[in-house]
Amino acid sequence: MGLETVAVDLWVAAGTVVSAFWVGLHRGRKGRGGRRQQDAERLHVEAELRANAARLRMMLETTAEGVIGIDDEVRVMFANRAAVQILGWSQSGELMGQPAGDVLGHRLSDGSSCDGDLCAIRRTLVDSETRRVSNETFRKASGRQIAVEYVSSPLVVEGITIGAVVAFHDISDRKRLEEDLRRSHAELEQFAYVTSHDLRQPLRMVSSYLALIRKRLDDRLGDDEREFIGYAVDGAKRMDALILDLLDYSRVGHDQSRDTVALAEVIEDVRHNLSVTLADCGGRLNVADDLPDVDGNRMELMRLFQNLIGNALKYRHPERVPEVAVGWRDDGQEWVVWVEDNGVGIAACDHERAFRIFQRLAASRQVEGTGIGLAICRKIVDHHDGRIWIESEMDQGTRMLVAFPKHGLRRSPVAALNA
Repeated sequence: MGLETVAVDLWVAAGTVVSAFWVGLHRGRKGRGGRRQQDAERLHVEAELRANAARLRMMLETTAEGVIGIDDEVRVMFANRAAVQILGWSQSGELMGQPAGDVLGHRLSDGSSCDGDLCAIRRTLVDSETRRVSNETFRKASGRQIAVEYVSSPLVVEGITIGAVVAFHDISDRKRLEEDLRRSHAELEQFAYVTSHDLRQPLRMVSSYLALIRKRLDDRLGDDEREFIGYAVDGAKRMDALILDLLDYSRVGHDQSRDTVALAEVIEDVRHNLSVTLADCGGRLNVADDLPDVDGNRMELMRLFQNLIGNALKYRHPERVPEVAVGWRDDGQEWVVWVEDNGVGIAACDHERAFRIFQRLAASRQVEGTGIGLAICRKIVDHHDGRIWIESEMDQGTRMLVAFPKHGLRRSPVAALNA
């Protein structure tokens, strides 16, 4: 059960209890219809109060989320068992009537005190707006601050905000996991940098000395020796390209900056970058009008489409002029963008394998590559909370499709981290 569901259900239940209480008072004050009618109404209201109070107590005591009710003077008026346990108190009675600030020890993400307008709970009491917060801390009875995620919802009766319901849970473990992941990513990036530097240097030396040997001994080398040296030089070059691609793969997702990116501009930049390749193979790139804007990292998106369009030109059919088309459609909650070609195609059994790292679907002598390009594409798409898949048949061309969530429909940070 999510925090919003808990907060809303408790808002409804608590609001019904208080509303019934107010109705009972209102009817009692009118004093009309005779004693018998007043007694019947009073019994009805009391029964309604007991039933709703029982439902409220059941919800409070069975939910795993901590729930605290606060009145319009910012004092605790109820707390469920989970709240008491999370905050480290002995029993709920210790909290009743206490200032919420003393009970919660509420602090902002930077550790500063959460007072006045800075406090989301106080703002809810003022403007009756529901707020979700995930980067602040509460204080346990022991004095230790814990990271929490909470929803503050107004308790409104007959148009008047009489308090707030705060549903929360401890996310300290999740925060530690996120920090561990960030540290691991930083270590991986450092490792990749050292690897790219330290491994490429010996490879450059191997290539240079092999080229020097071939130059100095050219007139004394037989055809076999020249072929062997050629294989060695080509192998060193492929290893160098492999290291560079591994470095690119490791860095995908480290730049967390996001902005609204115009895909039409990205594709035009890719067209410019691939202009020499397009000219050499005589290929044509056709782009649909009004490509959508997506929420993402511009450099990663450019790398994504440069890989996809570059592959479309690389795996062209030997008997056709390369034709590459970029299209799109609106699928409701997603923008689906595709890169389609008239190339050699991909067998249905290889559609998933194509995205695995180091998987090549063509021999290295036929088409150059390291087998990492589509793995990088999938990692970029995952970083953008999207999906990527293949529609293709052998000798019938290939359509690479990418689905981007529309603005405001991104996954939670935890989901993104676990992707």
